[in-house]
Amino acid sequence: MSEQDKRFQDRMATRQRMEQVVEIGIPIIAGSALVVEGKSFGSTDVETTRKLVQAVAPVTVENYKLHEHLQLTAKFARKIGQHLKASGSEEYQYLNLDELESLALLHDFGRFTTNRFFRNDIIENLEFKNMGVRRDVLDKLPSLSVYMNKDPQDVDEVAETFSQLTPYQRIIELADIHGKRRDDGTVTTYDEVMVYHRTSRLVTGDELYPSERKKSQQFIDYCERVYERLRTWSSENGADMKDIKEEIAAEEFESPISSIIFDIGNVLLPDPETELIPDIAASFGISTEDAAAAWPSSTPSLQIGQISEDEMWELFSRKVNKPLPPNYLDLSWRRLRTTEDPEVRAIIKDLKSHGYKLAAVSDTIPSHARVLSAAGLYQDFDQVILSPEVGASKKRSTDHEMFRIAALKMWVPPQACFFIDDIASYVESAKEVGIEGVQYASADMLRSNLSARGIL
Repeated sequence: MSEQDKRFQDRMATRQRMEQVVEIGIPIIAGSALVVEGKSFGSTDVETTRKLVQAVAPVTVENYKLHEHLQLTAKFARKIGQHLKASGSEEYQYLNLDELESLALLHDFGRFTTNRFFRNDIIENLEFKNMGVRRDVLDKLPSLSVYMNKDPQDVDEVAETFSQLTPYQRIIELADIHGKRRDDGTVTTYDEVMVYHRTSRLVTGDELYPSERKKSQQFIDYCERVYERLRTWSSENGADMKDIKEEIAAEEFESPISSIIFDIGNVLLPDPETELIPDIAASFGISTEDAAAAWPSSTPSLQIGQISEDEMWELFSRKVNKPLPPNYLDLSWRRLRTTEDPEVRAIIKDLKSHGYKLAAVSDTIPSHARVLSAAGLYQDFDQVILSPEVGASKKRSTDHEMFRIAALKMWVPPQACFFIDDIASYVESAKEVGIEGVQYASADMLRSNLSARGIL
């Protein structure tokens, strides 16, 4: 395929994705300050913006780092605004912290549609315009265009670019620069971000769009000069970025538990394989031992959405060297037990009545998820994070993505979560990203553990 054909396909896919985003977004933001002229932003508008972001692009293994960036950028934007307002300067008393947080969540919105640099701004603006977002709100977002075709050695030009940025644009730009995390979830330093900025942004090649070829070393150097000017401005006005980073890190570390994450199998439900394996063995005409050995090695790719159930059964058939029986597509769910533990359900309801947000995190397969959903097993959970839907699993999580995704979907730092699973290694994996937890053994022991921690 020629580069021209590839580019045409890319444009068509981008256009279709934009239409999807707009269709999803319009009913969500209707009546909010994002679209109602003259309406002041409040906490409900922050919630609306959060809902928009996660509805347009639900958190998955492919985009969770962008979600981390947006949520952290929103924290920085609110903090910068708080510090500027607290400085006593009349110049910044009008800043609306809820609007700053909402804008920070939207500043990289175009990346959910395309990762092609410089096109993000254009696509983002088109999506917002078609959703009906107010022009005066969009004007508060910074644009990459202010850095293009500039001389990084020209001090006057840097000063002019800085002066053209409104306080809202300066705050969002600063928050964007600093709102990045290391792989372990901690906040990066400014110097680390600048190393990333210098080494990863420069791209070359004939396949680039003409606008992308403008991302030269000169562009990168000029951005850095303006960033330094922004940092100086914020520090001079009572918003020292190092102090703000330390405040955010301390607040995350000290977060009280507000979200409880439950495993499903062997916690709320008995082992799902207890009756499935003998049924599978009988249908294939093999021993229970052979079925038990082949089943777990056949399902991992299905659990993270990489293959279909048809493909999984074909793999299983090859492993046991038996043809597929006529009823093979029913085998993975028809004996699935859905009788929950009433004592665990009582604990879940108690937690909910105490105001905790609840999530179910499960390594599962699509047919199991459908059966359990139809049986009402997920009814008390605010978020249900299933491995085939997010593309990650607890057992195969190289960077602990499953646990990071769970915290992002609950919209809290990992330190505000508490995890319950029957497998000790999964509890330990969760701890590596800051999520405390306990291995499940019985409902009585779980209630005792939750009481000892002051949760119940």
